[in-house]
Amino acid sequence: ALRIRRELAEEMESIANSSQKKKLKVDIARTLRNQAFLQVKMAEYGNARALYAEALSLYDLCGLSSDHPYVMTAQKELKAIDVRVYEDNLGAKAFRDVTSASISSNYRRRQY
Repeated sequence: ALRIRRELAEEMESIANSSQKKKLKVDIARTLRNQAFLQVKMAEYGNARALYAEALSLYDLCGLSSDHPYVMTAQKELKAIDVRVYEDNLGAKAFRDVTSASISSNYRRRQY
């Protein structure tokens, strides 16, 4: 879907007026957001983050304000990704710490 929209955007570049170009770019950005949403569901946070950032860039290029619902949604999703990655990193560190402590404890017991 994204490839088709981008090809259409290239074709329309020479024939469309600025309003039509803007609508198409917003549509492309919405498609990027939808793909980013799917990437989040697959826990591909880096890819999702890049797609949301590209969508925000297109929204900015089209002149959408920061209080526009599309922009606000993309920004909210980016923040959610950052929180999720931070929590995952904390969880992984806690797991490593607990596992390391458990291994050390078991090792000490075996020495006696």
